[in-house]
Amino acid sequence: MKDIINIGLDWKKPALTITSDWSILIFLFLIICLIFLLKKLNLFHWFSKKIFGTADIEVEIGAGVKVKAKVDRSKENIYIAHRILVELETRKAAIDIEPEKDVIEDLYNSWYNLFGVIRTEMKNIPAKYLDEPGTQDLLNLSRDILNKGLRPHLTKYQAAFKRWYDTEKSADGNKKKPPQEIQKEYDHYQEIIDEMKIVNQILKQYADGLRKIIWKQN
Repeated sequence: MKDIINIGLDWKKPALTITSDWSILIFLFLIICLIFLLKKLNLFHWFSKKIFGTADIEVEIGAGVKVKAKVDRSKENIYIAHRILVELETRKAAIDIEPEKDVIEDLYNSWYNLFGVIRTEMKNIPAKYLDEPGTQDLLNLSRDILNKGLRPHLTKYQAAFKRWYDTEKSADGNKKKPPQEIQKEYDHYQEIIDEMKIVNQILKQYADGLRKIIWKQN
């Protein structure tokens, strides 16, 4: 069924014909109803999950202790994962430690700041994202990485080493020494390096998990 609307615009017999097809209007109405129904029944998540999939993440945070998460690759979770991954990759966190080149003081400062940045990112996540299925799994994983992976090491070693290093680097005999040589004189130097490598591996696994969310890497 078609309706014809004539509007005078021609020189001799002004007429502009606009044809509206009721079948098209009915089709658009049905589409709108379908979208409303999908949203109401939360089926958008089901469709997005089928299309974008999920990321299975596993991080070993201790001898035989693993944290696992199945995170939906929704746009919200990809957004969160990308922001955290940038912080990991631009610090000496998800990059291998090089004891002969790296300065422990700088590493600790970077890790301490990283802890604060990730915590802030988690706090600043928009409330509407928290309702997304799988987002809470991502947040729980991130919380475990901070509280069970990074925090224990910083608590155990950072303050004691910083106290010692602040004194030693100002000593007359050390003023001309590179920091890499000074730090080797610390009584627990090798213990700290070994433990830092463990934390480094935890953060690298965490970064790998975030990449799975962002780019669906295997």
